[in-house]
Amino acid sequence: MSVKAFELWSVAEKVMIGERVRVKIESIEFRAKSLYLGTNESFVIEMKYNSITKRCEESLRFKYLGLKKPVVAIRVVCILERILCVCDSTLIVLNQNDLEVISYGNKLKNISVLCLNENPNNNNPFSVELCVARRKQLIVYNMTSEKIIAIKEISLPEFVLSLSMDGQYICVGTDSQYLIVDWDSGHIQDVCNCDSHIAVPVCKRITKHEFLISGPSALGLFVKNTGISERPPIQWSSDIVSIAYSHPYILCLTDSLVSIFSVVDQQLKQRISLTGGLYLDNFDGSVLIATTDSVYELRAIPWTKQLQMLLQLKKVKEALDLSHNWREAGLSQQNYNQILLDVKRDSAFIELSLKHFEEAKQLFVDSNADILELLDLYPDCFPSNLRLETRVKYFVNDFQFIIDNKSEDYNEYKVFLLEFLEELLVNRCQQYINRENEINSALICLYIENKDYYQNLLKLLTTSELKADINWVTENLQKSHNYHALAFYYSCNELNSPKALEIWTNLETKAIMDDNYPGLQCFANLL
Repeated sequence: MSVKAFELWSVAEKVMIGERVRVKIESIEFRAKSLYLGTNESFVIEMKYNSITKRCEESLRFKYLGLKKPVVAIRVVCILERILCVCDSTLIVLNQNDLEVISYGNKLKNISVLCLNENPNNNNPFSVELCVARRKQLIVYNMTSEKIIAIKEISLPEFVLSLSMDGQYICVGTDSQYLIVDWDSGHIQDVCNCDSHIAVPVCKRITKHEFLISGPSALGLFVKNTGISERPPIQWSSDIVSIAYSHPYILCLTDSLVSIFSVVDQQLKQRISLTGGLYLDNFDGSVLIATTDSVYELRAIPWTKQLQMLLQLKKVKEALDLSHNWREAGLSQQNYNQILLDVKRDSAFIELSLKHFEEAKQLFVDSNADILELLDLYPDCFPSNLRLETRVKYFVNDFQFIIDNKSEDYNEYKVFLLEFLEELLVNRCQQYINRENEINSALICLYIENKDYYQNLLKLLTTSELKADINWVTENLQKSHNYHALAFYYSCNELNSPKALEIWTNLETKAIMDDNYPGLQCFANLL
């Protein structure tokens, strides 16, 4: 587990009707800042959600359905101002405004499961599509504020235990298997067997034409409407009772805890202890969990905070995956792009600290980071007058050995810097253009330190109109006794041709020494 993605908060505890009657929750729904609870004794309770305290302080009102049976499902259709309840295998419709029962004439009985179409086929905004299961039969209805009309009936080989609907497709969990039903054409596609250890097969719509089911061997399987899977499975436990999707996470509820997996890499990210969990769902962005007498909310940790936690743990891949696959609502594209660049920059420093040099190079380029932030870690490699006014803060403790110049790895890190700066020079990317003076100055210093790069040094020094710190270059060439290279620098850049001639004369008369001076032939070639 690598990140804290959610926190558990109480929304309503030990729910009661009035001051004495404690209820047992069987089902929940959350719409339009109202929490609806179905109880074991056929009560429907509405509680107002306080946006400031983020709690339901008290029950607003309730309706007794008179059946003394559990309300096993409750769904609110705000556009129709209707509440759909399944109690005693009967569909009961309430008016959302006053909780009074509304008669539709055709009473729907013997119902075991109910689901709404989250991606309806019809274009009428004032109607909804719903599917109910009656033993071994599926019935699709079109519902308006005045009537419910059956539009399709489909017979199945086994009793239906769970449903999830998307457009013309219904994912069905039966006694022993999962099916994908195209209710428009009537085609039935076998998917796989159910997990025999789970009492009620779990299926949930994830995205358009994609469902998540509890498959064999405690595997969560992503299934397309064609019956095939395009993502790797999730390895979860065999006692799953409910699941929810809150991008980019899959939340799985058992009797004792909530397990949170990433839909990106299918790995477990977090566990939260909670005893007695019955039902979990995402209600338009609010993830709620019901126990027998209380309701809790799983509130997402802010996206940027999750990213920082991952980076501090040096979980670079997970941070990059999260940054690319999720963004907070209301964040402008410009701000989002900047956060992506910041994550890549921080990731580059982390990869560098881990000596993952190729990954670090690519991330430095992708992040378009100011190259001075990297050079700041090598204070002896470029002029102090060119440094940042404010020291780099990104994971600088990991590089203290570089700054102190005491580590055995110091030379290895300098080779990385040299090769990276060379790539910027050759490719002449924007980072080089922005900091040409600083990069050239640092490269000259690095070439001087590494004799294997002497020809690279000469090539750079003889570049036409070379941009570099003149004082820094000449000082370092003199200190290192690279007089021949210094003469080339003076001559080719027309800085001081007489001085260049003087240096070569002194080299020839051995007044000064430079092991790299090739003799008069070089001087003749230059003329």
